[in-house]
Amino acid sequence: MSTVQISAHVLPATKARLDEAARFTGLSRQAIVEDAILREVAALEEIPEEFIVPVTISLERPVAERLLRMIDNPPAPSETLRKALKLVGVKV
Repeated sequence: MSTVQISAHVLPATKARLDEAARFTGLSRQAIVEDAILREVAALEEIPEEFIVPVTISLERPVAERLLRMIDNPPAPSETLRKALKLVGVKV
């Protein structure tokens, strides 16, 4: 069976957990990720369509422009954000 490669950005702590699970189980990271994807998709397929709510974000023009400026020039993280990121393994 042929395979295709996918890519994902994950937190360092998530990758560490994946590596540890691979060492513990003897399974490859690929096998663990593929199994997780298949289980997640199967669970999503069980949700009746009428319960799925698409996400839509509507912004007024000034707010959208401010958001785009902040994306292009993000403010420095606050101390609270730094602490929260540290808890999930992200270095700031």
